[in-house]
Amino acid sequence: MRNIQGVSPQSLSQITPRLYVGGQQRKHGLARLEARGIQAVVNLRGESDDAARGVAPEHYLWLPTTDDAPPMVAELARAATFIATQIAAGRGVYIHCAAGVGRAPTTAAAYLVSTGVSPAEAWATVRQGRPFIRPTPPQIEIVSSFAQYLAIEKE
Repeated sequence: MRNIQGVSPQSLSQITPRLYVGGQQRKHGLARLEARGIQAVVNLRGESDDAARGVAPEHYLWLPTTDDAPPMVAELARAATFIATQIAAGRGVYIHCAAGVGRAPTTAAAYLVSTGVSPAEAWATVRQGRPFIRPTPPQIEIVSSFAQYLAIEKE
């Protein structure tokens, strides 16, 4: 896999103290994640289930999403709840897709929106930790739609 801005897309990037984004890890990558305190994984690859491959930790959420497509609002809500629960339990969370430049950053941004930041602030935070992300316009839009969904849910 080629490097993007000097960083392999498979490398993980820290977004917040317990939130990480990156690409698909290989089997030995699970031990590397655990060494960093990452004990929970959100997998957005529609084409590959980590549990079926034997590389999923105990705390695992698979939200199969087509490459370059955004997760649906309901899936982002599930992911945000899962991530919040894992972080509250003291576990680090790794969100991944194939290369960690579209689906995973979208889900990380949605989680940040669920904590009360604006979509623009969420994207800026994700981009600060992983500057080479390349979300598609629909992925960017779904984070704004998710923010609107959360605002309606609060009413």
